[in-house]
Amino acid sequence: MGRQARKREGADHAARARGRRADGRRGDSQASALKPSDLSLIIHGTTLATNAIIERKGARTALIVTEGFRDSIEIAFEHRFEQYDIFMRKPPPLVPRELRFGVPERMDGRGNILIPLDEAAVRALAPKLRAQGVEAIAIGYLHAYLDGKHERRTGDILSELLPDVSITLSSEVSPEIREYERWSTAVANAYVQPVMDRYLGRLDEALRQKGVSCPSSSSPRAADWPPRDGAQVPDPAGRIGPRRRRHPGGGAGAPVRPRQGPVVRHGRHDRQDLPDR
Repeated sequence: MGRQARKREGADHAARARGRRADGRRGDSQASALKPSDLSLIIHGTTLATNAIIERKGARTALIVTEGFRDSIEIAFEHRFEQYDIFMRKPPPLVPRELRFGVPERMDGRGNILIPLDEAAVRALAPKLRAQGVEAIAIGYLHAYLDGKHERRTGDILSELLPDVSITLSSEVSPEIREYERWSTAVANAYVQPVMDRYLGRLDEALRQKGVSCPSSSSPRAADWPPRDGAQVPDPAGRIGPRRRRHPGGGAGAPVRPRQGPVVRHGRHDRQDLPDR
């Protein structure tokens, strides 16, 4: 669903374009009557990221963690949604075990380095990841919520060796204590990021072909979004949009990108068609 805002005689008006396609080709008559020159802002909401996770149609994703902890994402915690069902089967992680890798490094609970990052081990992973056809990588180290320097360095190395692979750092998308919560959020973000990138690229191109030049919540490509802004999904109500605030690296008044990622806000799953990936 998209919301298109226009100004007429000094007043703001809004029209909705409903449909399964992001380019508005199946929008209602109210929206189709608008001309590109009438528009001052377009806000686009989508369930694409949510659907990709539920239907397991995201990118082929790898997870890099502190050595010895690659199964933490599967062990999770002691809480179970069927406490007394001894035959309960939990949904498998978005990243299978063969795509989870451990790297020698370690920080303690105060952010002190106990084991320096083994950069040679990180570099040795690149050929394996390439051979496995990995499209996205999530990086999560112990206690990285206190200091993400090891994650950042790992991301820099892999970005250099695998420039076409999107990388998510847990210390940026979810800098909170407890590994499962932080790593599962990073994995979900990495899982949907390439899908969102392709989707928003097509949407942006479709808007440009229609002559739309006003700001829109779809204008930036997903690959250009700061990873720290990747842990919320734009919901069907379109509750995202260009705004401005101060953020690290951007200076005062730098634009805040629309957010995308793993947070599922709706219990009901709308069976919308997923755009071609």
